Amino acid sequence: MRSLNEKIAGVVALDGKTLRRSHDAANGKKALHMVSAWAAENRLVLAQVAVDEKSNEITAIPELLKLLALEGCIVTIDAIGTQRAIAAQIIEQNGDYALALKENQGNLYENVKDTFALACKDHFRDIEHQFYESIEKDHGRLEIRKHWMIDDLEQLTYLDQEGRWKGLQAIGMVVSERRIGLEVTTETRYYLLSFAREVQRFATSIRSHWGIENSVHWVLDVAFREDEPPHHNQLFLTKALTLYYSICAILLIIFRENKITISPGKISREAMRTLCGILTSPHFTSCTCV
Repeated sequence: MRSLNEKIAGVVALDGKTLRRSHDAANGKKALHMVSAWAAENRLVLAQVAVDEKSNEITAIPELLKLLALEGCIVTIDAIGTQRAIAAQIIEQNGDYALALKENQGNLYENVKDTFALACKDHFRDIEHQFYESIEKDHGRLEIRKHWMIDDLEQLTYLDQEGRWKGLQAIGMVVSERRIGLEVTTETRYYLLSFAREVQRFATSIRSHWGIENSVHWVLDVAFREDEPPHHNQLFLTKALTLYYSICAILLIIFRENKITISPGKISREAMRTLCGILTSPHFTSCTCV
């Protein structure tokens, strides 16, 4: 995986998922919870770490980050991972971050929220900021997303007076409006950002983060029915998942390097012969994958 990881760029989304029926009530075992790193542009899970039963994602995320080469990447994490130590680790590994901000950060969340409220009221007068709007229409649904980024030094100094958030360069706000028929819903979200002057990069990173929900978790739940069968051997399950994703990564490399193209649900005979020849070659079979 190292050779592939070195080529990763763009958004790396981190998120956790509980395998609901992996619990073993008879032996007092809780359901297995995994934190995954998803390369949005490559559409590939890079690594996974199991959360210890007596802990949570906050302790698992640093271990997951250690497995990744983050230079040139933006790491996106939900609010549970918005921690000063995690932000510092991402910067120390030469990455950038876009961290979701919610009530779990107490005064910081309220201060960021108030900062944007006052800025909007005054039409961002005398405040360094950027704005970007995107509109998407699909399946009878219209989504309008408005993105604001404040990278004003005076505002940032006020929000982080002691400089405890390493690499903090801006704060972001996204107002999402969804229209389905006559129904209109609006949601506002706030973020801490380690980069400035790039509001479209901010918008892309936030949008890309949902790929781990739509392309990974949803597929595992619906297509692979990951939550349905009872799994009583958690060690076996963890190794099986690791092997599964390692195989996917290896096949992706083979497809790209040998220019093998496939259509959904089928692969040509020529491509299959090429693939089988590679998989059965002495060089490939002598490799240790996991």
